Amino acid sequence: NNRSWLKSAARNRSVTDVFEPGSTMKVFTIAAGLESEIFTPHTIIDTSPGVFKVGNHSISDHRNYGSIDVTTVITKSSNIGATKIALALRPQFFYDVLNKFEFGQTTGSTFPGERAGLLRSFDTWTERDIASLSYGYGVEVTSLKLAHAYSIIANDGIKLPVSFVKIDNPVQGEEVISKKIAKQIRDMLETVVSSEGTASKAAIKGYRVIGK
Repeated sequence: NNRSWLKSAARNRSVTDVFEPGSTMKVFTIAAGLESEIFTPHTIIDTSPGVFKVGNHSISDHRNYGSIDVTTVITKSSNIGATKIALALRPQFFYDVLNKFEFGQTTGSTFPGERAGLLRSFDTWTERDIASLSYGYGVEVTSLKLAHAYSIIANDGIKLPVSFVKIDNPVQGEEVISKKIAKQIRDMLETVVSSEGTASKAAIKGYRVIGK
């Protein structure tokens, strides 16, 4: 009926609808890896032979990328690379980093109907759960939440509040990751739109572009 249609049409789906973010989540897996100091952008990860088993679950890449560094995990969007980074971390540490980005929470925008999404507690995770989470499955976000999380990386690791109305007074930011790590991740994301990356057509001559 018309009332149902109007209600649906009036919904701001970027705030009210949740989805599994897939490969866009690899950025935050790598943020956790860098934060742990186990990994740097140049740490080598062996992704051969292009298939990796976690329990009875097989994880595959588009092709066998062999031994690649952490930056190339982003450039080529390697599921195996992301999985191996996540499995090298203590589950609580990985969870704590994702929690600092406020996955599983609303942005605090106070927009009517905003969904919190889902991030299960680390004490329920299996190795397969960790693997899936590393490349964006078993977690739910809104488009607004994902954009807010990426804005932290763009803003040198500082989280600012989300508002749908203009804020005239200065707002206090909160550090989520260091400025150094935020820059390292931005540099990695620039490689995604390079000729070697998965989104080369998104490059714009004369501009610095990041993508995932």
